[in-house]
Amino acid sequence: MRFFIKTSLAVCAIALSVFNSNAAVYTASASGAFTSPGTWPGGIVPPTNMSADTIEIPPGITITLSADLVLSGTGNANVLEVDGLLSAPANTLTISGVRIDGVGDIMLDSLSGNLSGNKFAFSGNMTVNRMSDSRLYSTGGGDIIIADILYLKDTLSIATGTLVMQPGSKFHITGATGKPTMLKISPIGNLSLPAVYDVEYYGKPLTTGMEISGSGLRHLTLDMDTITTVVSISRGVATNGKLYLKRGTLNLNGLDLVIRDDFQADSGSGIRSSYASDISILSPMQHSGPLVFRPGGDTVKNLVINSNSNIVMGSTVSIARNLSLVKGKIELNKNNMFFIPGSTVSNAGPASYVITGDSAYVSTNRYTAGNFDFPVGTAGGYAPCSITLNQNDTAYRNMRVRVSPGVKSMGSTGNDMAVQQPMVNATWFLSFQNEKNTNMDITMAWEGKLEVNSFDRSTAYMSHYVNNYWLYLPGGKVTPQGMLHSISRTAVTATGPFAVFDANTVTVENVVTQTAINIYPNPATQLLYADVQQPAQALIYNAAGQVVSNTQIDAANKSINVAALPPGMYIIKLAGDELNAIGRFVKQ
Repeated sequence: MRFFIKTSLAVCAIALSVFNSNAAVYTASASGAFTSPGTWPGGIVPPTNMSADTIEIPPGITITLSADLVLSGTGNANVLEVDGLLSAPANTLTISGVRIDGVGDIMLDSLSGNLSGNKFAFSGNMTVNRMSDSRLYSTGGGDIIIADILYLKDTLSIATGTLVMQPGSKFHITGATGKPTMLKISPIGNLSLPAVYDVEYYGKPLTTGMEISGSGLRHLTLDMDTITTVVSISRGVATNGKLYLKRGTLNLNGLDLVIRDDFQADSGSGIRSSYASDISILSPMQHSGPLVFRPGGDTVKNLVINSNSNIVMGSTVSIARNLSLVKGKIELNKNNMFFIPGSTVSNAGPASYVITGDSAYVSTNRYTAGNFDFPVGTAGGYAPCSITLNQNDTAYRNMRVRVSPGVKSMGSTGNDMAVQQPMVNATWFLSFQNEKNTNMDITMAWEGKLEVNSFDRSTAYMSHYVNNYWLYLPGGKVTPQGMLHSISRTAVTATGPFAVFDANTVTVENVVTQTAINIYPNPATQLLYADVQQPAQALIYNAAGQVVSNTQIDAANKSINVAALPPGMYIIKLAGDELNAIGRFVKQ
């Protein structure tokens, strides 16, 4: 008996020695922990850092990792074959040069490594919380299920089978030199994207794959090496969460972008668009930052705004075909908006227009006679302007319009006359690049809430600031225009600031004079005389439109004491039963 045992042990030792010269094969014989001797025949436990060996988990066997496992090898002889279940709820499996095969199930907390070159022939289901640093070429036809994050620093190709992203999971893709597309799905492979998932891009320039194609795409983030590092989309993209351009350029590549929620572009980052791309902002919320286009990429074919909050621009923008203002306003924020010839505006109204502010313009080029409606306004209300170039105006025109709140006494500077005077609380600034032989018709419209200080619509007129004066433009009546009121002038031959006053506004030169009145001396030092023949009230206004003197005069007492007035330009208004006159004088 003693001889039999010795002989058996000698044979076993010889067998292991021969086997080890060709690499070991560890075949689990019972379910249990990977490090348990009871799991493996003869109690021989595989090392957790293996090279050139094979592990087999037969059907019906469950192996649980309690430590990280590293498998490496070369060729196809080194295999992790799972026909049962390999579970690693809190550990990492690292693979390099080892083929994964089998029809069972693999459930891992983390997987990393290189599975390229037909190394992933697994036809079962593999569920991974985090899959990182993996170069994987899947040919087995099984499902790879990502529960949390898929980190890609190399190419992941699904030749057969399905990559399944679970709800709330995320793509974390880092661009690398020579690998412009990180996720590739073959015609017979599949990608299953959930109702909610995120995509983040980092590193060097890259082209997106099918990861952005899902209707459940929530947050899309760019945090590239530089602000000029480009992520080019390979298909149209729609975000349901935040589009965050932390660092980098999102190149639409002639495709479309839909933003259904928030967006933000940090300093220098932005979108590169073109004549072929549509952008739709369909957002129910206040946005975290401005909408920014990169220089040379600020043209949009169709821009649709349907938002519950204002869209703030962080750069210029050009409209190639149509600006559709379904809902929400655009704040230019010192950035101009340009309409390419042939483009149009639709749906503009009191709830949806362009707020130009004090310096930005909406502009367009016109080479022939025709009309363009500028959908502009102030933060206080909608105040569109329509310009028609007449047939005898054949010069090239770059027409620019902006509307600013208030009406300044010196056109674009000075005191705001709208604080006290009756008028429409807006100034329309019209500017042409080439003003020679200008001949245009102008219609300015406004919401009723822009009328201030008991503005009288029935006596309203258009005023034009020319040669340091607000001038009265005769003719033109206010007419209703839907929810707006408008006034028009024809054959206007000069640009500049325009405003809408009424007969009681005291900032114009000779509004109306029913009786010729002589005011003297001019300049005045002590007394000013008004040659009236009937009782009248003489009101004197300073440049800010404030009443600084109120005197009753008549044919017997025509003098007005102006000695206490500071030197400067003043307006005098004379009002009586049959008298309504305004003049200007200088106090020395």
